[in-house]
Amino acid sequence: MTFRERAAGWALLSVLIAPAAGMAQEVEDGVYVGGSFAATFENFSNTRPFDFDEALGTTVRLGSRVHPLVAIEAQYEWTGVFEAEELGAEIDLEFHMITANGKLFLFPGAIEPYLMAGMGYGRGEIEGGGTLTGSDRGDGFVLRVGTGAQVGLIDWLSLDVGAGFLLPAGDIDDFSYFSVNAGLNVHFRGL
Repeated sequence: MTFRERAAGWALLSVLIAPAAGMAQEVEDGVYVGGSFAATFENFSNTRPFDFDEALGTTVRLGSRVHPLVAIEAQYEWTGVFEAEELGAEIDLEFHMITANGKLFLFPGAIEPYLMAGMGYGRGEIEGGGTLTGSDRGDGFVLRVGTGAQVGLIDWLSLDVGAGFLLPAGDIDDFSYFSVNAGLNVHFRGL
């Protein structure tokens, strides 16, 4: 890609984002509930010869802005189903993660970038098909680290986009993954 093509792409992107940034509303303290779609990308170890596809999952969160720069939240994430097919065997893997997160907003305003860290519990399920049959479950402790931004759309609604990396331990320690999500938060003022 040439410099001219990159410059044209950035110019187009800024023209598309500028009106949304101008309409953005500042988000206030209070309770919020949100949901999003999550694209998940595996970073599994010890799974050769299997190469798993990406998955599409969902995220639900319940949180509270306890300070203009700090939020605490509970987050549930279902990864969707990672699928692999090799040598006549089929494997489906899915994970359910529940974490307690802290978010540090870098600066308050209509567009608020944040850093996030959390920990909790994860459960993985595997199911085989084809020449590999059977199923199993495992669970363990998980750490979540990530970043993102919250954009106030109207007084009670914000767009939340983010990316995170999950580091599991225990029975599921070989199954770390990266997720990118986008969704909406509904804010309840004064709670």
